[in-house]
Amino acid sequence: MRRSTMTTDTPPAVKKSRSLLRDMLRWALAVVIIVFLVQRLAHDWPTVRDSFDHLAWSWLAVGAIPGIGYFFFRIVAWQRALESVGVRAGYWPVGTVWMNGEIIRYIPGNVWSVVGRVAMAPRLGAERVAVFSSMVLEALALIVTAAGLSALMLIGYPDYLFTGRGALLVLAAFLCMLVGVRTVTQWLVALVYRMVRKKDRIPATSGIGRAFVWMSLAWLVFAAFQVCTVKALGLPLYDPTDVVVLAGVFLLSWLVGYLSFITPSGLGVREAVLAFLLAPFMGAGEAILLAVVSRVVMIIIEVVALGIINAVGRMRTQAPQPS
Repeated sequence: MRRSTMTTDTPPAVKKSRSLLRDMLRWALAVVIIVFLVQRLAHDWPTVRDSFDHLAWSWLAVGAIPGIGYFFFRIVAWQRALESVGVRAGYWPVGTVWMNGEIIRYIPGNVWSVVGRVAMAPRLGAERVAVFSSMVLEALALIVTAAGLSALMLIGYPDYLFTGRGALLVLAAFLCMLVGVRTVTQWLVALVYRMVRKKDRIPATSGIGRAFVWMSLAWLVFAAFQVCTVKALGLPLYDPTDVVVLAGVFLLSWLVGYLSFITPSGLGVREAVLAFLLAPFMGAGEAILLAVVSRVVMIIIEVVALGIINAVGRMRTQAPQPS
């Protein structure tokens, strides 16, 4: 049999056309995301517009610090989840993939953030199945830490509206202990690899507890941002117990919206739960206004964080490497 003399290298013209096509797809996706973000902001703007005239901008500026910190801590949490399945990458590459993948969630469908991050797996030098496995562990850490922290914070919630808080606390503590067992996380990762028929390459998970720690820190600064938004709107906070309970309300409403799978990023569901749980502390109109304002401000902060991560990530990529 004659051996073929044809080269397997891709011609430069083909490489250039593929690169151009990828750039066009990225820009098209960016336009779609911007359209949905603008629609979301335009829908909420009539409610928010009048409140901006009375906002305490100093509190809003203070809240922007933990607001941005929330995204930076979430990136570290995912970086630790990646390390637990054997994928090691720097903070800025991981941050670029995480932020660009997460911003896609505003497109209706509730699967785009997963698709986005998995598609960008080669940027981290990782297999797509490994990235997806790390996202499963990240979601597990997200749910358990949000449930556990909100249960602890809601101990002081009024009895007549939240009689089941003790049971929730016990359940959250049990789940935290359960997922802290390495065999549980190993089983989840093995399940993912078996589903894609790569059971001969299942990695040994390790260090998932670090992802839980960073995710907990992310929730704490997220709660701090929300409390600053309450102060910015001039809504009453009578004592430290109210601050802690409100932080738990914000975490629980976020978690319910995340688990709803009905609307993109829990839009609508989260606001409804938040308005219901805030009833003992403020009127319905104030609660709805707080829910909408915090959503709009968080979207703006997310766009700012997206710009920071992409700008720094690009600068570090283009910087000359030491010999």
